[in-house]
Amino acid sequence: MNKPAEDAGSQSRSNQTVLTDVQVKLLAGLNREAVDLVNSRFAAARDLNLYDLWEHVGEQEVIFRPPRWPADTTPEHDRWLRQLQSLELKLDMHVLGRLRAGDLLAFGVRLPLRPSTVPTPIPPGLWYLVAFDMDKRTAEGNSWSYQEVRVISLRLMVPSHRLEIATALSIIARQLESEAEASDTRPTGGKGRPSHSHTTAARTSHIDLAADRPVAPAPDTVSGLPIAEVVLPDDSKPLRDARPGPWSVMPEIEKELRRRAAAVPKECLKTWALESHHLFKWAEKRFKRDEAKKAANPPSLGWLRQKLSDVYYELNPESERPRKPRSKS
Repeated sequence: MNKPAEDAGSQSRSNQTVLTDVQVKLLAGLNREAVDLVNSRFAAARDLNLYDLWEHVGEQEVIFRPPRWPADTTPEHDRWLRQLQSLELKLDMHVLGRLRAGDLLAFGVRLPLRPSTVPTPIPPGLWYLVAFDMDKRTAEGNSWSYQEVRVISLRLMVPSHRLEIATALSIIARQLESEAEASDTRPTGGKGRPSHSHTTAARTSHIDLAADRPVAPAPDTVSGLPIAEVVLPDDSKPLRDARPGPWSVMPEIEKELRRRAAAVPKECLKTWALESHHLFKWAEKRFKRDEAKKAANPPSLGWLRQKLSDVYYELNPESERPRKPRSKS
């Protein structure tokens, strides 16, 4: 009986070229609630009933990791590392499937960066054209690339709101397609990143989306630059009892740990073994020795675990310290 009205509504949505106020507000609300992409790996582990196994394998990989890894390695550590990589690949593919299905909505900072850059929604179809890196929180393709990717599940949204979101994402996808077609005849700037500017319609929808709330700089960036490229003030406090050298990045790792503990919801992982592994990977990707910038290599995992364990348990009192095995007399 209502079929003609439904058909008319569908036709109207298919012809829509600009986001409505309702769609802008819905996307702005989802943008505020979106969490770090890495959190989706935990949801995937629960969906696949692999959480306990993943946690156990992660702890064993950290426990058996040689102090000088990857320069030194052992068969036992290699075995646990392969199991961990296999599990995380399975979890990441589950996340990718949800992104492509539109069950999980992602927001990312579009590259190249501009003064007006703000987080924007990533349409589901784009996940067939980009390669995403869970640990780096990036999605990279020939025409579209994003960093600082965050996600939010749409499972609990009412059907009418999901329909509005789907319509909005289709509009954004068409804008991106038009932008790519317009740039085909223009030279590209950089590897895999076009030098074209955003279209007026796309830029307007992106700015309107963020107008509901000012967007703060990402926690690991300052004015759009990675922390490794920012000169720290001379009075930055050194890590407690760590006695870092003038080039040490340990204070920055402690800052990241404190940020993760203060986040709402808390981002710290369940155990120090898992959290230290995450911080080690985070530091590996962000810091590299540079004589000109006086930047240092990240510390070894063993040193990081030794120096920051007290900070972790101070910030996460709900986590129990592992008991040391009794020595045999």
